[in-house]
Amino acid sequence: MIPCKVKWPQAVACYLPLSITALTKNKNNIMKYLLLLCLSGTGLLANAQRINPAAAKSAALYNNTIVQIKPEFKNYVTQTAKTFSKRKLNIDSLKSTMKAPGNSMFSALSNADISTLVFLVMQATAAENDADIRNMMADMEKNRQKKEALRKEEESINDARRKVIDSNKIKMPANTAGQAKRLAAIKNEKDTLDEMTAQDQLKLQQFMEKKNQLEQMISNLMKAAEDAQNTLSKNLKAS
Repeated sequence: MIPCKVKWPQAVACYLPLSITALTKNKNNIMKYLLLLCLSGTGLLANAQRINPAAAKSAALYNNTIVQIKPEFKNYVTQTAKTFSKRKLNIDSLKSTMKAPGNSMFSALSNADISTLVFLVMQATAAENDADIRNMMADMEKNRQKKEALRKEEESINDARRKVIDSNKIKMPANTAGQAKRLAAIKNEKDTLDEMTAQDQLKLQQFMEKKNQLEQMISNLMKAAEDAQNTLSKNLKAS
């Protein structure tokens, strides 16, 4: 089932008080959003638990519908969503595949049934995308913590070097070479983490743009899916 009310860090999946379109305009907006989410995790952002009504409504409709359909169609929804999460979204192509001649799995379904399945696939794809966002943000937070630990270690070594040099004037301590080697290693590690962070920021922006696209698609599909709730055919509905 797709959650429609969850606590941090899962909040990103269903609670989006900020505009996704505004977020995806540039990297600065992404970083501001990450900061707000971090603040919500420490209880400093009072509105972090605010529900996105549209996301909650579509998740509830999904949860209510998915339990009514036959197992083979549930499996189809799940597997197709996993495929769609890795490639470009195309509703028309999805519908054409279902309605293709010789596709016996869908041949007995009504247009309303097909529309319902399309909605379910898009909603499940949105859940997959939300999971990708959560995982990406978790990775970025781990990298941030690693960079902070490296910064503190670097600061500690430099402080120790300064104290020894000050106390001995010009005389250099015996472990200077080892410290210099570690400082060079720290710099390399920080550079690697910076590179990873830049890549993650780009991926996160792509995930957020896809989320925006999915929300628009789901919004367009909601009416047909709601209308079909009481008219699911026996060919789709589980007995």
